[in-house]
Amino acid sequence: MLLTILFVCTGNTCRSPMAAALAQRGLERLGLAQSVTVKSAGLAATSRQQASRPAREAMAEEGIDLSAHKAAPLTSAMLAQADLIVAMTPEHERALRGMKADVVGGSATDSAEIIVMEGGVSDPYGGDVARYRACRAEIEAKLPPILERVGALLRERSDLDL
Repeated sequence: MLLTILFVCTGNTCRSPMAAALAQRGLERLGLAQSVTVKSAGLAATSRQQASRPAREAMAEEGIDLSAHKAAPLTSAMLAQADLIVAMTPEHERALRGMKADVVGGSATDSAEIIVMEGGVSDPYGGDVARYRACRAEIEAKLPPILERVGALLRERSDLDL
């Protein structure tokens, strides 16, 4: 793989796994999936917790299966491996920048780009499936610039490999 994208939210049971799955589908449609690894994690995730039931339901309506998802707490290793880190909110972005600054040894994280989804993504946690559908739609609407950035990073990487 040429590029690793990491989507980050709070608990890694709603927004970030939904965004990662939708990004994966978008990359497949663009023919870029073979060059990109897509992951998700949470700043306050409880290890191995499933995606929330309404998140699974809202994504299943789009033909995306989140039943195998297990929440992953964000680690320094994840930050070091990521080329593009996508925060769900400006607050997540600030926390990520602080964590990145704390990673010891000037790892690959120094070159990782941290961005926030335009205007942030509303947290559906605790809501019904309709709220998760709205969150899914919000992510879908804000995903094109992220996929464009991934395409640009891949082009930059291929130019460097020549």
